[in-house]
Amino acid sequence: MKSILVLGGSKGIGKGCVEYFRKLNYNVISVARTNADVLGDLCDSSFRNHIIKNYDVDIVINSAGRLGLPLEYALNINFVAIADLFTQYYEKLKPGSDIINISSIAGLYASGHHLISQERISYNVSKNAISNFCVSLSQSRKRDVRVTTIEPDMVVPTCFSIENLKSINVNNYENFNFNSYTPLQINDITKSIDWIISQPRWVCIPKLVISNHCNKRKSED
Repeated sequence: MKSILVLGGSKGIGKGCVEYFRKLNYNVISVARTNADVLGDLCDSSFRNHIIKNYDVDIVINSAGRLGLPLEYALNINFVAIADLFTQYYEKLKPGSDIINISSIAGLYASGHHLISQERISYNVSKNAISNFCVSLSQSRKRDVRVTTIEPDMVVPTCFSIENLKSINVNNYENFNFNSYTPLQINDITKSIDWIISQPRWVCIPKLVISNHCNKRKSED
């Protein structure tokens, strides 16, 4: 039975990964500041070293990250901490292992403009940085450890408040009008990860952008 370490596994996409892969009988270890198997702050280098030393796994999935922070803090949380941990795991993991980073399509639009807040630009820049880092790590081909960064578009429920979610009926999800297109569901991300790690070892996918542009609109008649 393979083991998976999920960073940021207490909520959102990370929590979805924990639940999805446990149902597939993987040994899943969640890491977060609260409500996880291993509790701690990834920005703390001693905590990162503790994880590297004590948890031997086959797959590392990162879903940790925060929005709404100044650039220095955003870079530390969304890039520096994860890049350091990935670098260490890349050297430690046995051949045939996988590293999966869940970034954001927001990283593709890192330049921003005057109507976007500085915190949002900081988030975009830090996500772009960790995506590019993972692509470079993947292309180094130093070891038989695959590295993939996934850049999803907006995901339900992570892009909606509790109040918004109360109005969403899962049964008619596909017919709902979300400003001209339907956001992804968490299960779309978990299934994509499952597909990536199931590929033959000679198939390497450095980056996967996931978006829904079906443009399902309600009738305006």
